[in-house]
Amino acid sequence: MSLFEELKKPYNFLSTAIGVLGIIFGFWLYHLGQERREPFYLAKESVQIFDSTASSPTIRLTDKSGATVDDSVYVVEASIWNAGKKPIEPSDVRIPLRINLAGARRILDFGVVAQNQPQISDVRVSLAKDSSNSLDMDFKHLDPGLGVRIKIVYAGQDDPEVALQGAIVGATIKDGTSFIYKYLPRWLTMFFSAGAGWFLSGWSQSLARRIPKDWPKGRRRFIRISIVVATIAILLLLLKVLFGFTLPPV
Repeated sequence: MSLFEELKKPYNFLSTAIGVLGIIFGFWLYHLGQERREPFYLAKESVQIFDSTASSPTIRLTDKSGATVDDSVYVVEASIWNAGKKPIEPSDVRIPLRINLAGARRILDFGVVAQNQPQISDVRVSLAKDSSNSLDMDFKHLDPGLGVRIKIVYAGQDDPEVALQGAIVGATIKDGTSFIYKYLPRWLTMFFSAGAGWFLSGWSQSLARRIPKDWPKGRRRFIRISIVVATIAILLLLLKVLFGFTLPPV
């Protein structure tokens, strides 16, 4: 009997699957146990607050200096936080942090909307002196789990590429947008999630039906429970890889 035929048997296949999942879960726990700095950023979708094409000659929009704003105006919120287990101090910043809106013509207004521990993080933002579509960011301490949400009003296109730039020692600045959401429309991600759940559910039921009825009742019950646990583990791992579970604290 070939190896493939042996693996097709429910008990052998399940034992192999549990072993593989155990290895993956072990690496995952090892990864979670590492103390590292993990700076994340996540930008929401832009919302239009002024349409230049629909403006009236009797109504005009001006900035704080009194200059007329000829472009459409949008507002976007960006969250920045430390998802790691190691604090980020100002001395750890090798290249100053900057929030850049690639594609925006200029920033009109900005401000810190919320911080979960403002007395500790004390995040401050200011308009970059050498760029009209960037904000410089400073902070006191960015301990694990601390973050900030910043509102930015800008003139230009409706969907600029918002990114946190800079360099932090021992860390990589990561975009909190999930892999799937970044490259696929939202409706397609919902369809993909439902399809993955349906496929795994059908796969687990098909595997359970192949359990020989002449096996002891205790063994059959153990295998059915193991199939359910393995299916849930695979689904959670798939969702973690494709959609991500890292969410901003504010």
